[in-house]
Amino acid sequence: MQSKKIHLAFLWHMHQPYYRNDINGETIMPWVRLHSLQNYFDIPNILTTGNSLKMMFNLVPSLLLQIEDLVKGATDSFEETARTPAEYLSQEQKLFILKNFFMIHPNKIVRFPRFSSLWEKRGRDWHKIKDNINTGKFSTEEYRDLQVLYHLSWCGWKLQESAEIEKLIAKGANFSEEEKKTLLDIQKEYLKEIIPFYKHLKEENRIEISTSPFYHPILPLLVDQKTASKSTPGIPLPSRTLQLGVDAEAQLESGLRYFKDTFGFPARGIWPSEGSVSEDVLRIAASNGLGWAATDDEILRNSSGKSKNDLATDDFLTPYDFVNGDRRITLFFRNHYLSDRLGFAYARMKPEKAADDFISNLKWIRDNSKSNDPLVCVILDGENAWEFFPDNGRQFLLKLASSIQEADWIETETFSGYLERFGQNLPRLNTIHPGSWIYGNFTTWIGHPEKNKAWDILLKTRDEAERFLQDPALAEKTKDKIKNEIYIAEGSDWFWWYGDDHRTEFAAEFDSAFRQHLINVYHLAGKEPPKELFEPVLEARSYSGVTEPVSFISPVMNGLNGSFFEWRGSGSYNPNVSQGAIHRTNFIIKQVRFGFNADYLFLRIQTAPQSAEQVLQNNLLEICFSDPLKTVIQVRTGSSPRFFHMGVEEGYNTDGLIFKCGHTAEIGIKWELLGLKSGDKAEFNIALKENSETVERHPANTNIMVTVPDSSFEERNWIV
Repeated sequence: MQSKKIHLAFLWHMHQPYYRNDINGETIMPWVRLHSLQNYFDIPNILTTGNSLKMMFNLVPSLLLQIEDLVKGATDSFEETARTPAEYLSQEQKLFILKNFFMIHPNKIVRFPRFSSLWEKRGRDWHKIKDNINTGKFSTEEYRDLQVLYHLSWCGWKLQESAEIEKLIAKGANFSEEEKKTLLDIQKEYLKEIIPFYKHLKEENRIEISTSPFYHPILPLLVDQKTASKSTPGIPLPSRTLQLGVDAEAQLESGLRYFKDTFGFPARGIWPSEGSVSEDVLRIAASNGLGWAATDDEILRNSSGKSKNDLATDDFLTPYDFVNGDRRITLFFRNHYLSDRLGFAYARMKPEKAADDFISNLKWIRDNSKSNDPLVCVILDGENAWEFFPDNGRQFLLKLASSIQEADWIETETFSGYLERFGQNLPRLNTIHPGSWIYGNFTTWIGHPEKNKAWDILLKTRDEAERFLQDPALAEKTKDKIKNEIYIAEGSDWFWWYGDDHRTEFAAEFDSAFRQHLINVYHLAGKEPPKELFEPVLEARSYSGVTEPVSFISPVMNGLNGSFFEWRGSGSYNPNVSQGAIHRTNFIIKQVRFGFNADYLFLRIQTAPQSAEQVLQNNLLEICFSDPLKTVIQVRTGSSPRFFHMGVEEGYNTDGLIFKCGHTAEIGIKWELLGLKSGDKAEFNIALKENSETVERHPANTNIMVTVPDSSFEERNWIV
């Protein structure tokens, strides 16, 4: 057996945007608190318990600050609404609960039959949700159960070991106000354990902790926004580009200072926000005493000076020194493929198979490497990926950790530990091609009209802030607050949600929060904010009845209502919305859901008042694809589906075709059966026919269009 070892370095990035309005003390979103209950303790706990593995965790200062605020008693609107006695809820609070207290992956909802039934009772139609309030459809007891079940569902593995939490999980419904208070109080107390736990693991030399700039800005875009053009020639830029190296330095310096104050030792390394680097940024990092930084292997491809065909496996299995004058910093490059397998693929696999896949990939790397000490760097989001696993990733992470522990040819490393052992005579990079971990460029944060507009109003406000800071009448504390509001607005997350590349149901809240920080600059200076800061950056988007898929799905095809939750993340088409000026309400087809994964397109057709099984006894359902092969698929109750290309029948029971009919009609179609590959556009409509005559066609005058997804679809579509 080959004796050469693979050195394996994991870095788990823990980050949340800064949700707190420091002027009025309000916290607009609950994600710091909720992820603290589910991830920030549990992930390091399970990865370091019962083994000798080394791990790294990158903790962003803006996240740490918000955790500390919660420990001191800060709340958010979700917690405040949950603590309100159900019998005293206002109409506005009831609406808030019905809108927001299902904001969790259906894996967590279906665990509680009561939670599932309440979600189905609420439905998805916003107008009906409002009607539920006005008609009193939900009882006081149901609102209280929602208050409890939502927060119970966010309890991670460690919290679930609490006897009180175990009792509530077992009870599952009909909770009392006292039980609700007990749950929320236990959760609040639990937050105190998180930061000390990281300190404890570091003291035991089990982990290395690194950090990022304070409010998670894209540093290259602060130093010089024209850097974006180097990564993406011709990219549209804001009307006036930023050159704010001083802000970039302040964000990094304050982050490093806060980190040292929190943990008692200086950070030795940094994950620049979103892995975004440039030569200027690395010089700033090196001048602040940092020994290493990490980014994506796409940056190495673009910086190596070699053609992609000339790059060998071993080129990616070592860190590189970037030297500028008397400053040196070592760059580690994430294995994009393996990191994304962890973040986006393994949730759809059984834990054993997923862990085996990871180990098999490492074996391939070892067998194909000529290096004596090959290093594989796995860097990914440490909080969001686990929502897509049935058990929040617990079984997979346990299996992964044990598989690594048992493999005597794998040695886990921290970056600082690796440098102490192998940091001499590393290869050098003379230039760094600027970019991030997403596509190796900055298009996620700049270039779209909305993103550029946000940069424009940020720069205008910063110009005004510079003027305000010269006012001798302003107290120094006030001046510090003004600068801080600018730094918060420079965070990457606001720009992430602008444009049409990512979707969230909280887009309006993100937009409002971004502008509020800029408004605060004026209020702190005692000035009137300009009108444009009260106008949404988000462009109004017309609703045609079609919503697009936002994540992969793999539903059980059975035609039953019970599969409702498996279709979360799919797109939908509502015939009643999109028929133009004529508002017809008596359609037989009431809704079409459509979603996909890498292999299949899935359709779910809901009919009324009869079930799909009854409707399709006397009618034919036809799915017509216009491109590229003009495919027609016909289904009806009790018959095998028929499949045509260009009018030529291809046969029955095609391997790539699934059809189940019951309360709904569910169809799965392999992309390859349609002659489609990733990146291709699929356009289709759905027709209901009686005696060969079309009685309904949806959409009436156009098609539903989807793009066949590639492997990076889910990484571009995180749902907050």
